Amino acid sequence: MIALRTVVAGTLGLALAAGFSGCQCGSGGPPPSRQARGSKSQPLMSNQDILMERLDMMQMSMDSRMSSMENNIGYIRDQQTAYASRPEPLPVAYPTPVPAPYPDYDPTPTFVLPPPQQPVVRSTSSAASNRQALAAQHLRVPGVSVRELQQRLDSAGFSPGKIDGVMGKATISAITAFQQAYGLKADGIVGRETWGLLANITTGAALLPPK
Repeated sequence: MIALRTVVAGTLGLALAAGFSGCQCGSGGPPPSRQARGSKSQPLMSNQDILMERLDMMQMSMDSRMSSMENNIGYIRDQQTAYASRPEPLPVAYPTPVPAPYPDYDPTPTFVLPPPQQPVVRSTSSAASNRQALAAQHLRVPGVSVRELQQRLDSAGFSPGKIDGVMGKATISAITAFQQAYGLKADGIVGRETWGLLANITTGAALLPPK
């Protein structure tokens, strides 16, 4: 920087010297403006002094920039040194996986369940209503059940089949046979006459031989 300043100052001095010599040769004396300026109480700065002042300002600015760059370089070097001198990180110790107690166990089921089936609802209301209608058709004595009728028919010697309280074909056949045997209307319907005769025979009130 000092050498640059010296070179610039020498070049400017030569240029100023050449300019001053040319002005004096052409007019024989200093220019009127310079004479007017020289008459003031405070002399003006020469061009060389202005240039030297500007060179000083440039030198200060460059010195400031160089100092800032040196500070930045020093900071970077300190960071690199700190990074290089930091301790190595400790290795992470991961826990050893525990083996499964039953390695051959497979939680996935190997069987397939059948699809759920809807329960079969058997309608018994129609059958029950049919039996009730049949019993009401063939047994027309209030307060007398089909089971009691079957028991009395069996006691009289006319088997109604299984005594289950159901007015079936066997029970109707036994009623018809009883009516035919004792001279009643063989229609298979137990009315007051048929029931009264059957009740008297089974209780011993009347021992009528069959016809």
